[in-house]
Amino acid sequence: MQELAKEFMAQKRFALVGATANTSKNGYRIFKNLTRRGYEVYPVNPGLDRIWLQPGSESEAALAFCRENKLRVVYDICVMQN
Repeated sequence: MQELAKEFMAQKRFALVGATANTSKNGYRIFKNLTRRGYEVYPVNPGLDRIWLQPGSESEAALAFCRENKLRVVYDICVMQN
């Protein structure tokens, strides 16, 4: 397990599920710690209900999941063009 953790940490890129702007929570502290150490961190907060899927990242399964769970989803539009 230790070797797998080393390999994972060597990648320098994370999607951090549970990231938050609440400074008293671990999701905030972990995000800050990783970014300070030079990691590229993509914060994900499953408590938010607006989802944007960049072109090429969407799938029918992801869109169906959003619809079934009444999540608002934007797709097939680049965030850089808005």
